[in-house]
Amino acid sequence: MKYLFLCIIVLHVHNHAMVVEKKLTEIEKKFYEAKSYDDMPYCELKRHLAYNLYEEVVEQSDNQKLKAEALYRLGRMRSLGRGTQRDYRKAHAYFESAQDLNAPITQAKARWRLAELYFIGLGVAQDYKKAKILFDQVANNTVDSYVQAAARWRLGEMYKNGQGMPIDYKAAHDYLQLAAQQTINKDVKACALESLKSLNI
Repeated sequence: MKYLFLCIIVLHVHNHAMVVEKKLTEIEKKFYEAKSYDDMPYCELKRHLAYNLYEEVVEQSDNQKLKAEALYRLGRMRSLGRGTQRDYRKAHAYFESAQDLNAPITQAKARWRLAELYFIGLGVAQDYKKAKILFDQVANNTVDSYVQAAARWRLGEMYKNGQGMPIDYKAAHDYLQLAAQQTINKDVKACALESLKSLNI
Protein backbone atom coordinates (compact mmCIF):
# COMPACT_ATOMS: atom_id res chain seq x y z
CA MET A 1 0.00 0.00 0.00
CA LYS A 2 2.85 2.35 0.92
CA TYR A 3 4.59 1.46 -2.35
CA LEU A 4 1.44 2.23 -4.37
CA PHE A 5 1.05 5.56 -2.59
CA LEU A 6 4.65 6.52 -3.39
CA CYS A 7 4.16 5.57 -7.05
CA ILE A 8 1.10 7.80 -7.27
CA ILE A 9 3.06 10.75 -5.80
CA VAL A 10 5.96 10.21 -8.22
CA LEU A 11 3.56 9.94 -11.16
CA HIS A 12 1.80 13.15 -10.10
CA VAL A 13 5.09 15.06 -9.81
CA HIS A 14 6.25 13.71 -13.17
CA ASN A 15 3.02 14.73 -14.90
CA HIS A 16 3.18 18.21 -13.31
CA ALA A 17 6.76 18.62 -14.52
CA MET A 18 5.72 17.61 -18.05
CA VAL A 19 2.93 20.21 -18.04
CA VAL A 20 5.36 22.94 -16.88
CA GLU A 21 7.92 21.86 -19.47
CA LYS A 22 5.30 21.91 -22.22
CA LYS A 23 4.13 25.36 -21.11
CA LEU A 24 7.67 26.76 -21.22
CA THR A 25 8.25 25.19 -24.61
CA GLU A 26 5.12 26.80 -26.00
CA ILE A 27 6.19 30.20 -24.65
CA GLU A 28 9.62 29.78 -26.21
CA LYS A 29 8.01 28.92 -29.54
CA LYS A 30 5.86 32.03 -29.24
CA PHE A 31 8.93 34.18 -28.54
CA TYR A 32 10.89 32.84 -31.51
CA GLU A 33 7.87 33.25 -33.77
CA ALA A 34 7.67 36.88 -32.65
CA LYS A 35 11.41 37.34 -33.19
CA SER A 36 11.18 35.99 -36.75
CA TYR A 37 8.38 38.48 -37.54
CA ASP A 38 10.23 41.31 -35.79
CA ASP A 39 13.34 40.74 -37.89
CA MET A 40 11.47 40.74 -41.20
CA PRO A 41 12.40 43.81 -43.29
CA TYR A 42 9.63 46.11 -44.50
CA CYS A 43 6.73 44.07 -43.13
CA GLU A 44 4.75 46.13 -40.62
CA LEU A 45 1.85 43.67 -40.46
CA LYS A 46 4.17 40.89 -39.30
CA ARG A 47 5.88 43.25 -36.86
CA HIS A 48 2.49 44.13 -35.38
CA LEU A 49 1.93 40.41 -34.80
CA ALA A 50 5.39 40.24 -33.22
CA TYR A 51 4.50 43.04 -30.82
CA ASN A 52 1.39 41.20 -29.65
CA LEU A 53 3.30 37.94 -29.24
CA TYR A 54 6.03 39.63 -27.19
CA GLU A 55 3.33 41.01 -24.88
CA GLU A 56 1.98 37.48 -24.39
CA VAL A 57 5.48 36.21 -23.59
CA VAL A 58 5.91 38.94 -20.95
CA GLU A 59 2.58 38.02 -19.35
CA GLN A 60 3.03 34.25 -19.41
CA SER A 61 6.75 33.51 -19.07
CA ASP A 62 8.52 32.60 -15.83
CA ASN A 63 11.85 32.53 -17.65
CA GLN A 64 13.66 35.76 -16.71
CA LYS A 65 15.96 35.78 -19.75
CA LEU A 66 13.09 35.21 -22.17
CA LYS A 67 10.90 37.79 -20.44
CA ALA A 68 13.72 40.36 -20.35
CA GLU A 69 14.42 39.94 -24.07
CA ALA A 70 10.71 40.28 -24.89
CA LEU A 71 10.51 43.46 -22.79
CA TYR A 72 13.63 44.85 -24.46
CA ARG A 73 12.24 44.15 -27.92
CA LEU A 74 8.91 45.76 -27.01
CA GLY A 75 10.83 48.84 -25.89
CA ARG A 76 12.86 48.90 -29.09
CA MET A 77 9.72 48.58 -31.22
CA ARG A 78 8.08 51.44 -29.30
CA SER A 79 11.15 53.67 -29.66
CA LEU A 80 11.46 53.00 -33.40
CA GLY A 81 7.74 52.86 -34.21
CA ARG A 82 8.10 49.37 -35.66
CA GLY A 83 4.86 47.40 -35.75
CA THR A 84 3.27 49.87 -33.36
CA GLN A 85 2.96 53.58 -32.68
CA ARG A 86 6.17 55.29 -31.60
CA ASP A 87 6.00 56.11 -27.91
CA TYR A 88 9.21 56.94 -26.05
CA ARG A 89 7.52 56.94 -22.63
CA LYS A 90 6.34 53.38 -23.10
CA ALA A 91 9.73 52.46 -24.54
CA HIS A 92 11.34 53.83 -21.38
CA ALA A 93 9.01 51.74 -19.19
CA TYR A 94 9.83 48.55 -21.12
CA PHE A 95 13.58 49.17 -20.93
CA GLU A 96 13.31 49.88 -17.20
CA SER A 97 11.52 46.57 -16.66
CA ALA A 98 14.02 44.68 -18.81
CA GLN A 99 17.05 46.01 -16.94
CA ASP A 100 15.58 44.90 -13.59
CA LEU A 101 15.56 41.21 -14.55
CA ASN A 102 18.43 38.77 -14.13
CA ALA A 103 19.51 38.58 -17.76
CA PRO A 104 22.97 40.19 -18.13
CA ILE A 105 23.12 40.54 -21.93
CA THR A 106 19.62 41.99 -22.26
CA GLN A 107 20.21 44.11 -19.16
CA ALA A 108 23.21 45.74 -20.84
CA LYS A 109 21.23 46.49 -24.01
CA ALA A 110 18.30 47.90 -22.03
CA ARG A 111 20.57 50.15 -19.95
CA TRP A 112 22.26 51.48 -23.07
CA ARG A 113 18.86 52.30 -24.60
CA LEU A 114 17.76 53.98 -21.36
CA ALA A 115 20.96 56.01 -21.28
CA GLU A 116 20.33 57.22 -24.82
CA LEU A 117 16.78 58.28 -23.91
CA TYR A 118 18.09 60.31 -20.96
CA PHE A 119 20.96 61.72 -23.00
CA ILE A 120 18.70 62.98 -25.81
CA GLY A 121 15.61 63.62 -23.68
CA LEU A 122 13.14 61.28 -25.40
CA GLY A 123 10.13 60.27 -23.32
CA VAL A 124 11.88 61.65 -20.24
CA ALA A 125 13.47 64.94 -19.24
CA GLN A 126 17.00 65.28 -20.58
CA ASP A 127 19.35 64.24 -17.79
CA TYR A 128 23.06 63.91 -18.51
CA LYS A 129 23.83 62.67 -15.00
CA LYS A 130 21.41 59.74 -15.22
CA ALA A 131 22.67 59.03 -18.73
CA LYS A 132 26.27 58.96 -17.50
CA ILE A 133 25.48 56.53 -14.66
CA LEU A 134 23.89 54.12 -17.13
CA PHE A 135 26.61 54.58 -19.77
CA ASP A 136 29.23 53.91 -17.07
CA GLN A 137 27.50 50.64 -16.10
CA VAL A 138 27.43 49.47 -19.70
CA ALA A 139 30.94 50.69 -20.57
CA ASN A 140 32.64 49.10 -17.59
CA ASN A 141 30.53 46.07 -16.66
CA THR A 142 28.90 44.42 -19.62
CA VAL A 143 28.84 41.14 -21.51
CA ASP A 144 27.78 42.74 -24.80
CA SER A 145 30.76 44.18 -26.68
CA TYR A 146 28.56 45.99 -29.21
CA VAL A 147 26.74 48.21 -26.71
CA GLN A 148 29.88 48.48 -24.58
CA ALA A 149 31.64 50.16 -27.51
CA ALA A 150 28.67 52.49 -28.07
CA ALA A 151 28.62 53.48 -24.39
CA ARG A 152 32.36 54.16 -24.37
CA TRP A 153 32.08 56.36 -27.45
CA ARG A 154 29.19 58.30 -25.90
CA LEU A 155 31.12 58.81 -22.64
CA GLY A 156 34.10 60.05 -24.63
CA GLU A 157 31.88 62.61 -26.35
CA MET A 158 30.35 63.67 -23.03
CA TYR A 159 33.76 64.27 -21.43
CA LYS A 160 34.93 66.05 -24.56
CA ASN A 161 31.94 68.42 -24.64
CA GLY A 162 31.36 68.78 -20.89
CA GLN A 163 27.88 67.28 -20.94
CA GLY A 164 26.90 66.52 -17.35
CA MET A 165 30.46 66.81 -16.12
CA PRO A 166 33.44 69.18 -16.47
CA ILE A 167 35.38 68.93 -19.72
CA ASP A 168 38.11 66.33 -19.37
CA TYR A 169 40.08 65.71 -22.56
CA LYS A 170 42.18 62.95 -20.99
CA ALA A 171 39.09 60.93 -19.98
CA ALA A 172 37.54 61.69 -23.37
CA HIS A 173 40.65 60.37 -25.12
CA ASP A 174 40.71 57.19 -23.01
CA TYR A 175 37.08 56.30 -23.72
CA LEU A 176 37.28 57.21 -27.41
CA GLN A 177 40.46 55.18 -27.74
CA LEU A 178 38.73 52.14 -26.25
CA ALA A 179 35.78 52.61 -28.61
CA ALA A 180 38.13 52.96 -31.58
CA GLN A 181 40.14 49.84 -30.72
CA GLN A 182 37.18 47.44 -30.81
CA THR A 183 36.15 45.83 -34.11
CA ILE A 184 32.60 44.56 -33.51
CA ASN A 185 30.80 47.92 -33.88
CA LYS A 186 32.16 49.52 -37.05
CA ASP A 187 29.93 52.61 -36.99
CA VAL A 188 31.06 53.48 -33.47
CA LYS A 189 34.66 52.77 -34.41
CA ALA A 190 34.44 55.30 -37.27
CA CYS A 191 32.83 57.93 -35.04
CA ALA A 192 35.43 57.41 -32.30
CA LEU A 193 38.34 57.72 -34.73
CA GLU A 194 36.86 60.94 -36.11
CA SER A 195 36.43 62.38 -32.62
CA LEU A 196 40.00 61.49 -31.64
CA LYS A 197 41.33 63.61 -34.51
CA SER A 198 39.79 66.73 -33.00
CA LEU A 199 41.30 66.23 -29.53
CA ASN A 200 44.37 68.27 -28.77
CA ILE A 201 46.25 65.57 -26.87
